[in-house]
Amino acid sequence: MKRSALAAALLLLPTIAAADLTKGQRELALSGSGSNTREFNAGAVSATGDYGVYVNPHLEVGLRQTFSWSKSEDGGSTWSGATRVYTDYHYGSAEWRPYIGASIGISYGDDSDSTWFAGPEIGIKYYVQPAAFLFAQMEYQIFFGGTSEVLSRADEGAFYYSFGAGYNF
Repeated sequence: MKRSALAAALLLLPTIAAADLTKGQRELALSGSGSNTREFNAGAVSATGDYGVYVNPHLEVGLRQTFSWSKSEDGGSTWSGATRVYTDYHYGSAEWRPYIGASIGISYGDDSDSTWFAGPEIGIKYYVQPAAFLFAQMEYQIFFGGTSEVLSRADEGAFYYSFGAGYNF
C-alpha cells in the first residue's frame, strides 16, 4: 500500500510543480557569478536581475539589468553594466518550459564607451514549485555603434550564460 501511494505521488509531482501562467502575471529572476585568481588577489563578481510581464501565457516582455565589478592584480578595479529589454516565447505549461527570444540594450562602464547590442537568446525554466523556478539561459550579443553595423558585426558577437532562480507573481 505504501509503495502504491508513493508511486502515485511521484506520478503526480510534475502536475503539482507545473507553471500556470496568465496574462498580466509578473516574473522576477536573479542570477550571479564570480571568479578569482588562486591567490585571491584579483577577481570579479556579477549579478543580473530580470523583471518581466506575461502578455499571454506564453509571451513575456521585460527589462534585464546586469552589474559587474572586477579587481585586477595591480589593485585597480572597474565596474560595468548592461541594461536591456527582452521578449521571450515560452513553450508548454509543464514544469520544464523551454523558451526562445531576443534582447536589445546598451552596455557601459569604467573601461569602455557605451555600446549598443542585440541578439537572440534561448533558455529553459524548471518549476520546482507552481510559481518558483530555476533557469539556464544563453544569449548571443552583437555589439554595434549604429544600425548599419548590426549585420556586418554579427560574427563578432559574444555568448553570455546565466543560471539562476525566479518567481512568478
